[in-house]
Amino acid sequence: LIKIDTSEEVIIICHGLLSWRNQTLIANLASLLSSSSSSDESSNESSSSDYHTLRFDFTGNGHSSGSFSFAPHQSDYDDLNHVVNFVTDIMNCNVCCIIGHSQGSSAILKHAGVVSAATEIETEKSSTSTNTNKKPLYVNLSGRCTRPNGFNPNQIFTTEQCRELELNGKFQFQTWSGSRMYEVTAQSINDRNAFDLVQEIKGAGGNRRIIHSRVLTIHGDNDTTVPIENAYMLDELISNHTMKIIPGANHNFNGLLYMNTIVSSILDFIETNSYTNTTT
Repeated sequence: LIKIDTSEEVIIICHGLLSWRNQTLIANLASLLSSSSSSDESSNESSSSDYHTLRFDFTGNGHSSGSFSFAPHQSDYDDLNHVVNFVTDIMNCNVCCIIGHSQGSSAILKHAGVVSAATEIETEKSSTSTNTNKKPLYVNLSGRCTRPNGFNPNQIFTTEQCRELELNGKFQFQTWSGSRMYEVTAQSINDRNAFDLVQEIKGAGGNRRIIHSRVLTIHGDNDTTVPIENAYMLDELISNHTMKIIPGANHNFNGLLYMNTIVSSILDFIETNSYTNTTT
């Protein structure tokens, strides 16, 4: 086994729907966050980094085994939780930040909500007014504020695929590279339309759930896949929330065009908050 410097914290990066760990954005983000320095094009300032990065394929995607689901919200969260536990329990490293792109943001925001709720319970039980347990920070890249019945299959699938879905309850298609066959079922679409990220954030009590976890949202104002309005919706739901809007950026941030801006924003967010969230 490769020896790991456990004094360095770990940044976990989660991919989006129909993607994988080596997608251009994910792979380059991991490389730059673990390299010695990066620079922001807009300010010409550089930030140093000294982190391990870990990226992985969700179940049924990339090189991972298991079945693909068009509504993998619970499965993605479970996968992320296993990875976090692996880093802390097996690698003996601290997770300082968890990043999710597009649908991957649903998993990281749910994790943020669970950690926040646990912190609330710890704080209520504590005899002091502060809680200094180390908790990860969260970065949402182009994430959707998913609401029930917000997905229409006709918007992204072909007429033939929708017809097959109606007749047979499912259809199959390959990725553009032809490397993997995916199956979309009517049940998975129903499950997707039943998912409510707002409720995940608010919790059963109807109050803000992400109170004790800090979240940075980075979104492009030219995102036609997940419009920028989603970032503003999340801003209203998350207490400790910071937004970075990148003018001209699309859903995947135009390849590598804005990569240094994204990396600098994330490093600044980590260094500013030091991932030790104090509850008062």
